[in-house]
Amino acid sequence: MSTSNNLILTNTPYDEPTYFSRSWNTTSTPDLAAVTDDIQKVTQREVCSQLGGSKRRPVILNVNRDIKLNPHRLPPTWNYKTADWEKIQEIADGLTKNLFSQHNSTDSNISTFTKSITQAAKLSIPRGIRKDYKPYWNQRLEDMRKQLDTARDALEKQPTDFNRQVQKKSQEAV
Repeated sequence: MSTSNNLILTNTPYDEPTYFSRSWNTTSTPDLAAVTDDIQKVTQREVCSQLGGSKRRPVILNVNRDIKLNPHRLPPTWNYKTADWEKIQEIADGLTKNLFSQHNSTDSNISTFTKSITQAAKLSIPRGIRKDYKPYWNQRLEDMRKQLDTARDALEKQPTDFNRQVQKKSQEAV
């Protein structure tokens, strides 16, 4: 579908529905997505899983361009739970042992002290970052999300009273 402003509808008749009407027990796709002609051939429309108790499923438009960008990377984080605190103390003590007996400026001593503590930490505390890490997410939430997705899918395929009750209970639990 093309219009005077060169927008093309990315929806197809075979796309998964994005809306479920609990009143009518029907599904539909009121969420339309349009792109310009120049990116239409490299755009894919993806209907995601329901979020929480929403009646709608989110839609993501993936534009597959061969653009070489340096993705913004998060710096590694410190894993304090597995730190070797005795080793940190030993290294830091060795590096800062004679620091304040030297007649350097206060700024120089502070800079050397900070570098020493950082070096001791780097040698004693594991660092890294997980790409899929979500600090608020846990197994219980994952299980509840799966249960809600399963209940919604069953209700959309067979809108019976039983499936409606199961979906409602799953939604209330979230």
